[in-house]
Amino acid sequence: YKNKVPSGGWFMTMNFGVHSVMYTYYTMKAAKLKHPNLLPMVITSLQILQMVLGTIFGILNYIWRQEKGCHTTTEHFFWSFMLYGTYFILFAHFFHRAYLRPKGKVASKSQ
Repeated sequence: YKNKVPSGGWFMTMNFGVHSVMYTYYTMKAAKLKHPNLLPMVITSLQILQMVLGTIFGILNYIWRQEKGCHTTTEHFFWSFMLYGTYFILFAHFFHRAYLRPKGKVASKSQ
C-alpha cells in the first residue's frame, strides 16, 4: 500500500478470497463437519488460478508502468513474477500429485 503499486489491491483481494475458502475448509475439518469431497481440489484450483492471474496482473503492470500515476518498478515486477511463478509451479505440482497421478496399490501389512 505504501508504494501505491496498482496491482496491490488485486493481489490482496485474490489472496483474501482464496484464503477465506481455504480456512473455512480447515475449520470444517477441525470441527469434523461434513464438507464437499471436491472442496480440497477446488481450493487448489483456486490457488493455481490466483497465481496465473497474479502473473498476468504483474505483466500488465510492467507494460503499463509508463502511464502517469503508475508507481510500478522493474523490481516490483521481478519479485511479483518470481513469487507468483514459483507458487504456480508448487501448486501445480501438488495438484498433479494429489489429484491427477494414479494412486498405486497399497501393500497390505501381511505382505
